Amino acid sequence: MTTGSDKASFRFVTRMSLLGLMLSITALAQQGTIITFDAPGAGTGFRQGTTSTGINAAGVITGYYVDSSNINHGFVPSPNGVFTEFDAASAGPGTLPLRHQ
Repeated sequence: MTTGSDKASFRFVTRMSLLGLMLSITALAQQGTIITFDAPGAGTGFRQGTTSTGINAAGVITGYYVDSSNINHGFVPSPNGVFTEFDAASAGPGTLPLRHQ
């Protein structure tokens, strides 16, 4: 024999399950974009290449690349694909930029 509270619990679980299913379908329907890039001058050897370390609310990316001499260099790419490369003068042999909070 089922009681009123059993029926209410069943309805609650059913509604929450349907809500979860609808949220899952919505999440699957959203399309994302992945952009890949390699900084000019980035090495191709072991532990070399391009690494992004941050992106701000405006979508500006920062990161560093390791060249063929294993030196880190900072970069900021523009939306049209031009890379601005930089090295901190007092950083010694390498620069590792991060996103500022």
